[in-house]
Amino acid sequence: MDYTDAGARRSALPEPPFSIDLLAALHAGALEEDVADHVRRLSAGDDRAQQIIAGLDATTADLDALGDQDESMPNDVEARLRATIDDLASDAD
Repeated sequence: MDYTDAGARRSALPEPPFSIDLLAALHAGALEEDVADHVRRLSAGDDRAQQIIAGLDATTADLDALGDQDESMPNDVEARLRATIDDLASDAD
């Protein structure tokens, strides 16, 4: 959104309670800077928002801890997946 009137821009900012999707976008760094600052400021005193952000932090930490593990897919799962892809490809022809 591009607003030339700062007052109109402020009125378009989201207000609590913030959705999980909005908090996830904040956590991912996907919000415009002014929106992120606004959400960060208002969510600081919101226990629900802080619990969601803490959960996102924990999930990110868990995923980071997995690192670059080279885990192979079990053979039976790979075979079923390949068969499904082949079936879908033949249906598309």
